[in-house]
Amino acid sequence: MNFDAIIGSVVVAFVAGVSTLAGLGGGGPMVSFLILLFNYSPKVSTLLVYCMILGGTLGNVANQSSTVVNGKPMIIFRYCFVSIPFMFGGSLIGVLINKYFPSAAVVVLILVTTGSSLKTIYLRFKTSYAKET
Repeated sequence: MNFDAIIGSVVVAFVAGVSTLAGLGGGGPMVSFLILLFNYSPKVSTLLVYCMILGGTLGNVANQSSTVVNGKPMIIFRYCFVSIPFMFGGSLIGVLINKYFPSAAVVVLILVTTGSSLKTIYLRFKTSYAKET
């Protein structure tokens, strides 16, 4: 291993750890670092990041399934199992939208959805903050 590979490994491990700690997948930054530091193709780096995210997720599940808060387990698996069909449905809809719409339309749709969500979050924050003060 050369110096660049060692530095790249430390950076990718740090980004993966921080993003897992924050509860995010961290795929975007890790894909970028794998492409820039290791000269992987986008396809290969994306596949590697999927494996890294899976490992981080399994570690979080193992840690949080043994954690008890207020006498209850941190993860209630019956609620998790209820959400699985919706996640698969959302993935299927996302793949179909990506296949049949141009990339610009998908980006606009994502921006509109994000803007709407941010507006809702801001309004809830504003009302909650007004109640507290």
